[in-house]
Amino acid sequence: MLPLAQAARLQLGSHRVVQETVRLALAPFRLSTTAWRALRLLADQPEGWRLSDIARELDVELPLVSRLAAAFSRSQLVTHQEDPDDRRAKRYTLTEQGCSVLEQASAAVHTALHALFVDIPDTELRGYFSVMERLTKGLGR
Repeated sequence: MLPLAQAARLQLGSHRVVQETVRLALAPFRLSTTAWRALRLLADQPEGWRLSDIARELDVELPLVSRLAAAFSRSQLVTHQEDPDDRRAKRYTLTEQGCSVLEQASAAVHTALHALFVDIPDTELRGYFSVMERLTKGLGR
């Protein structure tokens, strides 16, 4: 077994490599990794999301999500309507253009990650992904 400090260094280093790969893949779309993750959430929920729920799900502060929503609205990637359960709140949904941008950006991320992992055998990747999944579930995320 690896010493835990060495395992932590390796995990942090690999996280930086993956994060940078995703960041570079998203750059042509002018999307941050957080923005991409927010668009993915919106795509998974056709009835829309409240900004506070997006912030909680992404584990970021509400002002960041508010800025993203404003930028998405200006770029016509999202639309919003009054929340039927709370007239003070709004629910945000992807527009057709938002779906298209998300699809293209996700394809670019997939291609970049495929290139990153292409030389690693599937069995090793499955093991790595399994560990990441267990760690993430342990954090309740």
